[in-house]
Amino acid sequence: MPIDIGRVMTMGFAAFDAAATLAEVFANPAYTQANLIIVRFDNGKFAILQRADLDALRRQMESQGRGITLMDAALGSLTIFLAADPVFEQDDHPRALEKTSRSPGMRSIVLKGDGSPAGILFAGSTRSIFKADQQIVAAMASRVPEAESTHAPDDHKPETRYINVEVRDEHNTLYDARQQPLQRGQAYSLVFDIDLLARLTSAAATELQIKGLFTPQEDYVTLKVRLTSSDFDISAVEQPLFLPRRGKSMNQASFLVRPRRDGPAVIHAVILKDNNFVQALTLKFHVGELFTLETAGRPVEAAFTIPPRDVNITLLKAPDGFLMILTGAVAATAAIPLTLPQLDQMIAQLRKTLQSVVNMAENGVAVYQEGIEIPESVNRAASFRLASEGYRLYQRIFFGPAADQQCKNLGQKLRSLAQNSRLNIQIFSKEFLLPWGLLYLSDRPPMSESDVDPRLFLGFQHIIEQIPLQPGMEVLDSTIDARRGLSVGVNLNTDIDADMGINAVEEQMQYWARLAANRQATVVLRRSRDEVLRALANPETPDQIIYFYCHAVSRSLAEGDGPDASKLEMTGDQALTLGELEFQTSSDVPMVGQPLIFINACQSAELSPLFYDGFVPYFMSKGARGVIGAECDIPALFAKDWAVRFFDRLLAGQPLGEIVRDLRWEFFEKHHNLLGLFYAIYVDGDTHIDR
Repeated sequence: MPIDIGRVMTMGFAAFDAAATLAEVFANPAYTQANLIIVRFDNGKFAILQRADLDALRRQMESQGRGITLMDAALGSLTIFLAADPVFEQDDHPRALEKTSRSPGMRSIVLKGDGSPAGILFAGSTRSIFKADQQIVAAMASRVPEAESTHAPDDHKPETRYINVEVRDEHNTLYDARQQPLQRGQAYSLVFDIDLLARLTSAAATELQIKGLFTPQEDYVTLKVRLTSSDFDISAVEQPLFLPRRGKSMNQASFLVRPRRDGPAVIHAVILKDNNFVQALTLKFHVGELFTLETAGRPVEAAFTIPPRDVNITLLKAPDGFLMILTGAVAATAAIPLTLPQLDQMIAQLRKTLQSVVNMAENGVAVYQEGIEIPESVNRAASFRLASEGYRLYQRIFFGPAADQQCKNLGQKLRSLAQNSRLNIQIFSKEFLLPWGLLYLSDRPPMSESDVDPRLFLGFQHIIEQIPLQPGMEVLDSTIDARRGLSVGVNLNTDIDADMGINAVEEQMQYWARLAANRQATVVLRRSRDEVLRALANPETPDQIIYFYCHAVSRSLAEGDGPDASKLEMTGDQALTLGELEFQTSSDVPMVGQPLIFINACQSAELSPLFYDGFVPYFMSKGARGVIGAECDIPALFAKDWAVRFFDRLLAGQPLGEIVRDLRWEFFEKHHNLLGLFYAIYVDGDTHIDR
């Protein structure tokens, strides 16, 4: 139903453009008649604050002798941290209210069909809205310019900042959690802020390197701090931190926490910006023992250059499985009761199904091996087989025998989101490397071939990016800078053509030769194990893209030497194992090209997702921006066609996540071929080439 106008405040507000100065605002007769002030920004967003807040700011600035400076300040520059998207009269009321609850101040402007203000919608209580908000006043005061100086500030000078975490007791007194245990049942405040110093009063502090990556339009960002714990009761699981271009945060994010039991106690803090994962902090307490901190993820400056995500899924290791944190239009947290060996077994079962699809035949012909055009009858059978296994895997993760109601609710919420809209899904995990694109998110298992809806495969409709959760991620942006040329390393196993009686390698060599001749790229061709090893060992190797078309073999946790024995096989059956790479190529000095790695492993029956559990961290330790690869064996002809279409689009500037999603559907729709679902991206989906 549309917004209930009866619940919208329609009187007592005045609207001003963001460019208006405070002198102009205070001189306007509408200001003195208003209780609430609406600020209109050029990007379509609005800020809403109380007139009492501006009056309090004016008194504060005048008492400090800064009244003249305040009068010259633009209203928008002081209130941009309150800016939010509007809602509309025709919007569904519950959804508008839910959206408003996530807006700064829990209030939204309601617009009429012609774009004029209809009123203001509040998600919280309106009883105290006309009392000045000290936090908002302080945030605005921090943005009032100082008097002009003869020395302009150096905005480009690197600035070190720290997330500080303080613990306070029920009397708001600092509590030394490093030296004193917490007490069961006692309430404590956990206070987060960003400062230029790692304060001695903090229970923990972790460094954030800010390198001036703000765009001219970004004077500040809003970070969300989200807490989850099974060991603590938490009053409010999410609070904002407003971070300006330079200096410390404008506010603190404070949480009331209460330990539930004696013994080890952990709080996970996840920091996000526009549903993009920024950093994860693990705060560890124990009665009688010290407080410790673990941190992993992107440096915070990376969040300033990436577009928002519809859904973020963060997976953290927990004592009895994994902790999954889903953030999007709604937020949810659940324990996933799966151990690594169980996950390995489940993925191995899926791998068998994938391999059975690759080997499907009709009239004695292995159709997936012989070309990309697949008979519709085979396609229907393959889709049913994959949908059944993808549904089963999803059920085992979220609805298995050990899953609690919270886990089931999260599984149902993700399924509902995926069914009802097209999503950009970002997944951060250190160990939970799942073939997400192959999950089949139907409400019930498919009962026959005609019962399969291909759009319910997660990978056909949605952009899915998996990004390893680890310290020291080197690449902070999504742009491959090719303005001075693009350098590509092409690593081929030339035995494939002779072994299989095809021309897949030869055609790809011709493809790259044409690109080099047309000056679209500088291409270095490598065939042998030693050539590849030398390139990866040399930190000056300029490759911005490193492409492998070869065989690959993976080893699971239970097999032989384990993941270190996973290998790439180059010409002449020359193997290059993960263990050898890690031993012979130093990760201390990353490769200058920050390459995107594409491992197009064909005819590799022993390849599994666990292959990337080792190779992705290795390549990222070498400064790579990420890895693209197949979840299992890919027929050589399909792998060749996929690569050519992929690179055509990548070189044209299309973002990588869109390419993979669109190519999956193109092959399925035009060629009845679903093997595109077998490719996964372990990299930022916004990655693109800029010429």
